[in-house]
Amino acid sequence: MKRHQPIWMYILFGLAVVGLVSTFLTDFNSLIRNIIITAITIGIIYAIVHTFFLKRHNSNEIKKYRKAVKQSKKKYAQKPTGSYAQAKKRPVSKHKKRHKKTSHLRVIDGNKDTHKKMTL
Repeated sequence: MKRHQPIWMYILFGLAVVGLVSTFLTDFNSLIRNIIITAITIGIIYAIVHTFFLKRHNSNEIKKYRKAVKQSKKKYAQKPTGSYAQAKKRPVSKHKKRHKKTSHLRVIDGNKDTHKKMTL
């Protein structure tokens, strides 16, 4: 369903267009000046709102992110390499032998004949 705007919205929009056209034709410099002043005012208001109201929200997220990065670095930190640590290491061969791990599951053979009789 399409919603129609009230008649006063069309009247207000029409008056705004008439005002812009008449200002454009009669005094172009004041029109440009008013547009620039309006743009600067909107920019200042946006900057104030952004710095005072939205920055608090972002700073909390940044703190959480930094904490997560710190935990991740701590978790995945490499062990220190020194002469003692290098002496303990064994040389790594290119071809490692893979042992097949035995399964912890077992197959139990049951009476299959009785099961077939039950289904018939």
